[in-house]
Order: sequence, then C-alpha cells, then structure tokens
Amino acid sequence: MKKTLMICTLIISLFHFAGSALATTMKFQPDAFALNSLDHSYAYKWGVNFTIPEGQKISSLQIEFNHFRNWDNETNVLYVHLLASADDGVTEIIDYTDGNYDFFEGQGIELFTLHDISSQPRFITHSFTEGQLDTLMKYAVDGNIGIGLDPDCHFWSDGIFLKAEFVPVQSVPEPATLLLLGPGMLGLGYYLRRIKK
Repeated sequence: MKKTLMICTLIISLFHFAGSALATTMKFQPDAFALNSLDHSYAYKWGVNFTIPEGQKISSLQIEFNHFRNWDNETNVLYVHLLASADDGVTEIIDYTDGNYDFFEGQGIELFTLHDISSQPRFITHSFTEGQLDTLMKYAVDGNIGIGLDPDCHFWSDGIFLKAEFVPVQSVPEPATLLLLGPGMLGLGYYLRRIKK
C-alpha cells in the first residue's frame, strides 16, 4: 500500500511540476518611489513596456498596491485606467479639477475605482477581467501600455506593481506529454492489478 501511495504521489507531483514549468510569471513596476506618493493636484501616467512572450498568452494579470493608504479616514477616490499607450516611466500631469472627477474619463478603459480608502496600510489587488485582458492584448501589440491613476486626495503606498502570468497558447497537451502519460497510466494500472491479486 505504501508503494502505491508513493507512486501516485510521484505522478501527481510530476504533473504539477510539468504544468507549472510551462507558466511564466513577470512583474512590472515603475522606478523606485515613482508612484509611492499620489498627490490630488496631479494625475499620473505610468508607461509600461509590456511584451507578451512568443507563443504564450496572458492567463492572469493583477495590479497590486502595497501598503496603500489614504491621508485620512474620509471618503476619497482613486480612479485607475488602462491606457492604449504612455511614455516610458511615470509622467505627472497637473490636474486642476476639483471634487470627484476622473481625469482619464473617456481614455482607454476604466479598470476600477477605489472608494473609502482607510488611512491604515492595506494590500489591494485588482484582477483584470476577461474583457480587460482582451483590451490589454490589443493595446500591447506594440509592446507598450499605460496605467492612468487619478487621486482625488493624497494617497501613499510602498509600491504599485503589475503581475502577469503567461501560459502557452496551445491549450491541448503536447504530443510528447501524451506519449509519456499513456504508458505511465497503463503501467500504473498493471501494477495496481498485480497488487490486488
């Protein structure tokens, strides 16, 4: 019985390793401290050199705010957009609009809006929806996308990141994987039958 459990565990481990070996994870972030302080007098464009590895597609994408915090505990808003393009790095744009106005309204697509941000540091993550990923794929054809951030108050963080996971475009198992899987499963079945006898 112990041998059977060991073999099953080994096979499951091999499949897990093979699946994870095919996935690629990339993390994008602006220059150090570039978006750590978001002043309400500005809107911010973050240009990201975003290249999709050849033969792969995006399986998931998150934008992460590390220790994000509001300057007070009042109701304040941060608008976050995906833009078709932006100059490399972070660009500050003077924003003279008052109140809850989205500087990037009508530009790109709105990813999400944060409301009621606490002054207590928090880790905030937004996972791109399927529609947002489709738009990103179109925007990233030239290897560049933009993230637009418009705070209506002052916010701080310890870093803003994009975390992308890519998988091979081919979703069906590769022939070599099937060739290994078939004999392995037959061998396991034969071994289990012999143990029962």
